[in-house]
Amino acid sequence: MKTELSHTLIQYPANAELVLFLIREELKCRKLFLILQKVGLDDCFYQANLDPLILSGIELNADSDEAFIEYCNIIDRHSKKIQANDTSVKKQALKAYEELLAAKKKIIITLLIVLFNSVKKFLQ
Repeated sequence: MKTELSHTLIQYPANAELVLFLIREELKCRKLFLILQKVGLDDCFYQANLDPLILSGIELNADSDEAFIEYCNIIDRHSKKIQANDTSVKKQALKAYEELLAAKKKIIITLLIVLFNSVKKFLQ
């Protein structure tokens, strides 16, 4: 069975297919509710919330404001770009996934720098 990631040379984690599935569904959900919002239907109780599952799948701390804001910006941006076809949704999901992994690295590096500077200040 050929998977979505089988054609790439980049090494993805074992759970990447599940995370990509969740991102695809979140993109479609956000696109739908964006359209509903334009006709006056706001803040629906029945809107799915896959954010904690996606954040957990990429091992990003959902309690971190910085991480959650970055996550929302990425997902919102890509949900606006999808078209009503599977290829478009898969393409935007993969781009969002790769951006989330890059954001995770950036956040980790920032935290390490802060930690290093704190230890350095403490030892002085």
